[in-house]
Amino acid sequence: MQTTASRTPFIALLPILLSVLLVACGGSSSPGSLSSTPPVAAPPPLPPAAPGSAFETRNSTARFLTQATFGPTPSDLDSLTGTSASAWFVNELARPASLITPEFDRYRQMQSGGADEQTGFSAETATFAFWTHAVAGNDQLRQRAAFALSEILVVSNGGGEVLSDIPEAVAWYQDILRRNAFGNYRTLLEEVTFAPAMGWYLTYMGNMKADPATGRMPDENYAREILQLFSIGLLELNRDGTQRLAADGQPIETYTNADITGLAKVFTGLEIAEPYEESIEDTSGASWQIPMRSVAENHSDAAKRFLGTTIPEFTDAQTSITQALDTIFAHPNVAPFIGRQLIQRMTASAPSPAYVERVAASFEAGSYTLPDGTPVGTG
Repeated sequence: MQTTASRTPFIALLPILLSVLLVACGGSSSPGSLSSTPPVAAPPPLPPAAPGSAFETRNSTARFLTQATFGPTPSDLDSLTGTSASAWFVNELARPASLITPEFDRYRQMQSGGADEQTGFSAETATFAFWTHAVAGNDQLRQRAAFALSEILVVSNGGGEVLSDIPEAVAWYQDILRRNAFGNYRTLLEEVTFAPAMGWYLTYMGNMKADPATGRMPDENYAREILQLFSIGLLELNRDGTQRLAADGQPIETYTNADITGLAKVFTGLEIAEPYEESIEDTSGASWQIPMRSVAENHSDAAKRFLGTTIPEFTDAQTSITQALDTIFAHPNVAPFIGRQLIQRMTASAPSPAYVERVAASFEAGSYTLPDGTPVGTG
């Protein structure tokens, strides 16, 4: 897996997830920078609920679990009503991630020996694995958070072609979201960038540097989408998610087409780990379950200018991507833009500016204090 030594403060997903849910339920927030150590074994019985807790009544427990999980069961309501929602959160953090790929492999073994080329194996298998965990997974908060992220960092096999023919690619991509659901958005963004499923879906797998002789220019698809959808959006925002306005009262665009042209040069030279002809014939899909590699001769050696940053000419692909993601990640729009989207996918379709601002503050701080006083997040 690609690694990054980011020079900017990390924005953690865990604190924003907690504040999205607990602020919605009336929980309080206070500054916190120390990380609690969640239990790693069978948790003890949860302490009783404090007045106003999300788990105070059966109805409030059902409402909270509808937002934080794929829905409560009768046994959940029986066991959790009257206990501490904060303690439930901490216990959820300790649960091992239920991943798609192992379930996917189990389906492969069950279906082996089928009549078609994929041995009875299809894109639907990843969907079956998803629903297995959504319905019966033991790590419901993680599964719910990963699903919310999948609606922002979108990859789809709905159009058929390679991502349907090689469903392992989407399964592995979904596991990236699950593994990083409580982690760091900067780390998640880099893993997504190198994921073959995303490379194919947004057409930058095999993206080549400009060729003046033929008029070829780098593919701009991922450069545009990572800004517009995955990080900062189209218009500059205040911390509360409202639009920043110029002196003439008009909204301020976050980037120009020149920024896209410059950023597109960054995402050149990325390729599947094996040549396409070999990987497409690999029925195990192994080449689509590891990060893409960079091909030096296909990466643009020109200077790359975007968002007020210049990456010098002759900078290699990995360094260029690291610097580009650092630049994007440091933009003040990230916290309110991503925070508001997570709110919309988990609690409220039209959150108030005050709600967005409280969530953005936790997002940027990388820490959150639960209603029972437990601090979480590493800052």
